[in-house]
Amino acid sequence: MKLEEAEYFLQKMSESISDSRVFQFNLSAFLSAFRSVTFIMQKEYHHINGFDSWYNKVQTKLKSDKEMKFLNYARNIVLKEKYPNGRIEITVVDIITIRDSVLITKIDKNGNIVENLSSPPLPAVPTEPARSETKWHFQDFPEKDAITLCRDCLEKMRTIVEECERKFPLKEEVDTSQN
Repeated sequence: MKLEEAEYFLQKMSESISDSRVFQFNLSAFLSAFRSVTFIMQKEYHHINGFDSWYNKVQTKLKSDKEMKFLNYARNIVLKEKYPNGRIEITVVDIITIRDSVLITKIDKNGNIVENLSSPPLPAVPTEPARSETKWHFQDFPEKDAITLCRDCLEKMRTIVEECERKFPLKEEVDTSQN
């Protein structure tokens, strides 16, 4: 569930990228949900034989992963201190269409115009409006924009969750209170 919650807030981050304040609210929510994934995993699976040993290896791997380690750091900053510092990068793309035609004038030896030839008219070219792309970068992690970083880490976390669920299947609890 927390993985889905993190996905939800990642989507909201993408949708709110042009509003820095709303973006940071969604980033904060993403970081909190993202970090909760392993907390809940530990609570749900700690009683299963072999989980603790497996999870210790996962923790070691997470601590050595630069990106995952940074998101944990960013979550701690958001939770305990302030919103992380960042910078916004806006790229504007505009498409310019250049059209050309040829006019040939034949002139005789006396300077009189004998014939004018021109290239056929060029078809109309649809114009696209300029578009912009906004990216938000953590000041302390400039290598990737925040959305790409969060998406990449979310995929790593999904892999961990799926491995956990494969190795340690939980028995479904049957609700008998409605019988």
